[in-house]
Amino acid sequence: MDESISIILSSTDEVCAICGTNDENLKIIEAGLGGRIFVRGNEVRMTNTAGSALVSFKNIISNLTQAAQEGEIPSADYVKTLVELSLSQDSDPNHRATTDDQSRQDDQSRQNE
Repeated sequence: MDESISIILSSTDEVCAICGTNDENLKIIEAGLGGRIFVRGNEVRMTNTAGSALVSFKNIISNLTQAAQEGEIPSADYVKTLVELSLSQDSDPNHRATTDDQSRQDDQSRQNE
């Protein structure tokens, strides 16, 4: 059954950082998790997807929001890494890949398990 989730962000700056240039980051999340993402004002909504993808979506948005609050501008590669991590492990809201090197280390440690 398809479900949806809405997340209200605290500022339009966070929305801009999460969306990326020409909504590139949102397109990456949609492609990875399925479903559709809509943004209106400071609300980000994902619809037409399974419940497990919604948990991943919530964790990805939380991670991107944290990055934006720290002054980072999440790149497309960063978002791709977050999506890949969310699909390859049980979603852990405390996990945050901060660099490409850390992402590679995370991938290597999962392969060695």
